[in-house]
Amino acid sequence: MGIKDFLDRIKQKNEMVKQLETQDRAENRVQEKKLSANERTLNKILKEKREELITKELEKYGKQKQDEYWHKDMISQKYIFKETSNLMHQPSLLKQKKMFGGRK
Repeated sequence: MGIKDFLDRIKQKNEMVKQLETQDRAENRVQEKKLSANERTLNKILKEKREELITKELEKYGKQKQDEYWHKDMISQKYIFKETSNLMHQPSLLKQKKMFGGRK
């Protein structure tokens, strides 16, 4: 159960994935060859339209999320600069005496 065994398992998984991908590509090619030229053209057009629709929907979703981020209700949120316990209100570390135990 060493590093070599771990790397061998990963290598076997990668090889299996490559084999499955090759088999899938071959099956897709066979299915593509069975179609007529018109069907292949129509499938290509439908695929392009589908990709355009997906792109538009993603852009719409991204714009919606961006608008939600920038236009959220800022009035009801806590004022972050009102806190008095921040570093600006604490005494300076340089002005403290015997900061490191006071030994000479």
